[in-house]
Amino acid sequence: MAGKKQRSSYRPKRKGKGFGGSKRKGKLGENTPLAAAIIDRETPSTSHEEPDLSDSECAQPLSSSAKKMKLYHSPDESSKCLDDESTEQCEATGYRLINLESLSSVLSEAHECEEANIILQENESGRAGLKSDLTITCSACDESISFQTSANITKRGKSFDVNKRAVYHSLESGTGYEGLASFCGIMNMPCMSTSAYQKQVDSILEVVEDYTKEELTQAGQRLRNIVLDENPDLDKDDTLDVAVSFDGTWAKRGFTSLTGVVFAISVDSGEVLDYTVLSKACQKCSLKQSKCEGDDERFQEWRREHLASVSKSRAELYKSGQRISGVYTIDPEGLGAFVFFCDQKTAGGRWTVFQNRQDGSVDFFLGWSDYKNGFGNLNGEFWLGLDKINRLTDSGKF
Repeated sequence: MAGKKQRSSYRPKRKGKGFGGSKRKGKLGENTPLAAAIIDRETPSTSHEEPDLSDSECAQPLSSSAKKMKLYHSPDESSKCLDDESTEQCEATGYRLINLESLSSVLSEAHECEEANIILQENESGRAGLKSDLTITCSACDESISFQTSANITKRGKSFDVNKRAVYHSLESGTGYEGLASFCGIMNMPCMSTSAYQKQVDSILEVVEDYTKEELTQAGQRLRNIVLDENPDLDKDDTLDVAVSFDGTWAKRGFTSLTGVVFAISVDSGEVLDYTVLSKACQKCSLKQSKCEGDDERFQEWRREHLASVSKSRAELYKSGQRISGVYTIDPEGLGAFVFFCDQKTAGGRWTVFQNRQDGSVDFFLGWSDYKNGFGNLNGEFWLGLDKINRLTDSGKF
């Protein structure tokens, strides 16, 4: 019938209903597969890895409220050393997170003479973030036994289970390092340093990304199975036409967030099929610009090389926040970077300029080699070059 829209052969009318709601979530506090993968996976480390230092060891600044409440003290303030000449063994004070299996094992083996007391001490040099090194000593014969409040989860170096779990919770709850440090301050517990926290974040991020890729692949395969079951005439290797919806969010509330994330969600299964993160800001550029303060030429040179290392197309340059017409560096297929002029003013911008010929300042009556390689000045008259144009059009990133 004339004027009637033809339906896609891959999208016949569904017999069943589309996905109508969220899947049942696990119980609160339930150990999810992702959490298990993060905790069980060993952190890559070496024998020279920086330990999870406490805030006091790294001289982290305290909040004014913590100082007023006196909930956090330095080791010298919170510990009363039994031996004034030694700072190795000090009276254990405050709160600690302790592995009950380790505590039970140590207490069962602890020695105590008749009419003697057990003294609990802390070896401050063995502290690593939320993990402490404690010693139980008999007051009569001085026989002692030491134990750690958390297990080491790496074969080499120092990365402890309690620290990884604490960092993972701070990320899941959205409180970050400030939230973790605030909790430790209120509980009068030692906290890890920012550098140690960031190492744990990097380790967790690697596991989360691997886990996410696997989950997205499985979600895509489940969706393929749904479509193929409803369309037996399709081949399993065909590219399928499926309906998706898009949803997005920002790193923080309001309209000032510089980072956002977008999800592609299947209409039929309700599962996320893919995601991408975009940002208007680059932390590396901000850091380098502060280091090159007063030397703009040096910063611009570094910036062009940096853009070449992260940008594969002109579209990516635009997404990275580049809105000024000028010379940029690009590497379309990863075979080597070259510079080009991008027009961001004409008809909405995002134009790759192949040729600029206006005032006759450059001679265009040249040979094949010149037109192959390009000539002129990108800030004036120029011809980009057939080789570069071929690389751009062949990759489809222009």
